[in-house]
Amino acid sequence: MYDPILRVLTVLEILQARERVTGAELAERLEVNQRTVQRYIARLQDLCIPVESTRGVGGSYRLKPGFR
Repeated sequence: MYDPILRVLTVLEILQARERVTGAELAERLEVNQRTVQRYIARLQDLCIPVESTRGVGGSYRLKPGFR
């Protein structure tokens, strides 16, 4: 899976399927680094998809409650 658009959509699918997911988990699943995951999250946010993030140890990403 090398197409960035497919990876962004995969991030969205993962976020829809799970309550919370860490950047490290997304990076491992997509075979990219964590900075690339941050760019994918930013792209989703640019598309008005409400992705919330928690920083620091134990930080994670999630979709805003109620969004599908």
